[in-house]
Amino acid sequence: MKKLICSFIVCLCCAGAFAQTDQSTAKTSTPEQRAERITNWMSEKLTLTADQKTKVYDINLKYAKLNSETRTNDSANRNAMLQELNASEKEREREFQAVLTADQFKSFQTAKQQLLKRSSLRRKKR
Repeated sequence: MKKLICSFIVCLCCAGAFAQTDQSTAKTSTPEQRAERITNWMSEKLTLTADQKTKVYDINLKYAKLNSETRTNDSANRNAMLQELNASEKEREREFQAVLTADQFKSFQTAKQQLLKRSSLRRKKR
């Protein structure tokens, strides 16, 4: 009986350790990995053509690299960093408008708002 209880506790600890590593992947991933992940999400949500997917990946990669630099350079000044990231996001959306159809862009904005809502709810729960 003791062995069963001990093994159960060990399993719970291991499961907790794995759960912790998933949350940090966004912070430790490379710009290429982030661009790929975002592009795949957009492709799934918006049913992008092959040409659109290539262009969207290039845009996502460009801004993932830019945002990565911004986060490392301006990490001391949080307000300046957030302003630069917001400006960068607006530019990225302008570039998306040139690549996506009107319906796709509208769907992108809706899906993005839903993600932001879920993200803010998760932050409030912490």
